[in-house]
Amino acid sequence: MQPSHFPTFFCIQVTHNMEKELVRGMFDFAIDIYKQVRRDDGNVFFSPFSISAALSMTLVGTRGNTAKQITSALHVKTEDIHEAFSNLHKRLHSRVNEMAVANRIYSDETMVPLLPTFRASLEKYYSVTVEPVDFYKAAEVVRQQINSWVQQVTKDKIKDLLAPGAVDSSTALVLVNAVYFKSTWKDEFEKEATRPMDFHETSKSKKEVDMMFHRGDYRMGHSAQLKATALQLPYKLEEVSMIVLL
Repeated sequence: MQPSHFPTFFCIQVTHNMEKELVRGMFDFAIDIYKQVRRDDGNVFFSPFSISAALSMTLVGTRGNTAKQITSALHVKTEDIHEAFSNLHKRLHSRVNEMAVANRIYSDETMVPLLPTFRASLEKYYSVTVEPVDFYKAAEVVRQQINSWVQQVTKDKIKDLLAPGAVDSSTALVLVNAVYFKSTWKDEFEKEATRPMDFHETSKSKKEVDMMFHRGDYRMGHSAQLKATALQLPYKLEEVSMIVLL
């Protein structure tokens, strides 16, 4: 199936109020990001969960106006979302076998020492590992080290997260979040039904791509706010699904 301009979202059912607020906030945050990064001439792939996690970890060390700006961006009403994030991480790890979420900080503490309380909170809520490095003397070595770790966590799916020059001798800290997810559909597409068809990129342009087909009953809904129709495609573990906005 050829990726399109239609945004898609990975979703998991939640029951606790704070987790619900967090997940709703991440969805709104995802829409905000999509509006900023969408392109008319190509596809865009990003993980709102990863970006939300990185911002939430940053929130641990912020106060005042900076904290208010982050919570506003995440569409949550309180700065105390770390317990909810921790619970969500645990639920994802325990219920989704083919999902890995890993957080790590690469810190040159000769430049910016990390407070013990900051370290403790990150470890408690986000299972963050702090890796001491020397950006000043070996920035390129550290860059390769970060890329190697991300490649390992994502099972070779992301091989060059940081491009050459992304870090240098003035870098003090890099916060990295890596997510790996793999699952099968509850109702799998039939490979033999795949055939080439025209894919309309815009009202004026199209190209031929391989299209997958499947007939079945799926949950759909319409959002007047988004001016879009939502289609839910469940994975084999039914409480996890993909939401496609059309």
